[in-house]
Amino acid sequence: MGKKLKHIELVYLYPLIRYFIIMKQTTLLTALFSMLTCQILLAQDFMTMRNGSVIEVKVIELGIDEIKYKNWPAQLEDPVLVIEKAKVAKIRLETGQVYEFAGNSFEDSELYASQNKNALKVNFFSPLTNAFYVGYERSIAPGKSWETELGIIGLGFDPFDVQARGAVLRGGLKFMRSPDYYTRGMRYAHILKGGYVKPEIIFTHYSRNTNIYTYEDNMFVYKEERKNTTGFAVMINLGKQVVYSDAFLIDWYVALGYGFTSDVDINQYGFTGGNRDLPLAFGAGLKIGGLF
Repeated sequence: MGKKLKHIELVYLYPLIRYFIIMKQTTLLTALFSMLTCQILLAQDFMTMRNGSVIEVKVIELGIDEIKYKNWPAQLEDPVLVIEKAKVAKIRLETGQVYEFAGNSFEDSELYASQNKNALKVNFFSPLTNAFYVGYERSIAPGKSWETELGIIGLGFDPFDVQARGAVLRGGLKFMRSPDYYTRGMRYAHILKGGYVKPEIIFTHYSRNTNIYTYEDNMFVYKEERKNTTGFAVMINLGKQVVYSDAFLIDWYVALGYGFTSDVDINQYGFTGGNRDLPLAFGAGLKIGGLF
């Protein structure tokens, strides 16, 4: 009889013991999960805004256009905040990993990674002015490139037979025009394509034949002499560059600025005007070239 009662007690106690064991394991797992969650939420990240301010946050999600986060120290019940990614310069996570963001899609260099960023150009009509210009342009960032050009004076048509010989060196920074308003996904059709403004500096030095007139024996006589001319100009170029198939480009521009030369002649190489009487200089051109 005693063994039978003992057997009955074990039969009823076993489910109770099993129940308490399961509850204990569940409580332990819940406690561990809560501790890990709190540890994660208390991990401190730093978000640097485009105005330079830095705020302490816990980053929840990095989206295509926005960032979700909680203010630090973060609690499970705290609301999730959302900010436009364009307002954030970079994020440094508590692990030390850093994410930097472009202000908009136009500034994201990864969007143009497959495009050619270098170009060789020639001034199409420069041989008509007895000079040959070859230039090189390189993109340094979306919407920005630098350009330099070398002109060899004497390689071209010389209708006045002045036999000019010399060189022109010019260079400047080109800033591509961007839209007044942005929408999601907008970018340049090509990193070297678009309307632009280019501040430019020009140096020129050459020699040419010139006629010197004198009055002798009641008559004007002249003799031919070789004359050296040096010039310098600061110009603002307004133009547009079109790119075809990431291989060929056309670039046309007009320029206006200040020029200074040692000559009174307004027909300079590299720019027009800028003589000793009036320092106003201007220019225009059409370039063609290839990309690589």
